[in-house]
Amino acid sequence: MLTAATLGMAGYGLYSLGSGLLDLLWTSRLALFANLSAISLGAMLVLAGLFIRAVLPGSLALALAALFGLQSLALHNAAHLSTARSPQSHRSPANHWESLSSHWPILRKKRRRLERGPQSPDKFEP
Repeated sequence: MLTAATLGMAGYGLYSLGSGLLDLLWTSRLALFANLSAISLGAMLVLAGLFIRAVLPGSLALALAALFGLQSLALHNAAHLSTARSPQSHRSPANHWESLSSHWPILRKKRRRLERGPQSPDKFEP
């Protein structure tokens, strides 16, 4: 599950980074700030996916911040490009589930460790 969530976040981050670069360099349908935001939030999501895979503290917060930013940017872009807003409202819960599900195995290990109670130093498991 952790690998699938990491690949999903990296894929979505690379997609938003690529679409921001494409719009910035060739099509220019959106403002400069929107394109730069898409590029930076996409890079942030790719890094968050890697950090979640490496189980670094704060990586879930970084991933959620990038996903919330990309979601609000998608709503902004939909308003400027005159597209329907309903797909964005359905995309958001899937993105947040993907991010939260990446920490499920980690939380399960911590809960098992807490249920076992304190261990003696010779039986320590990380």
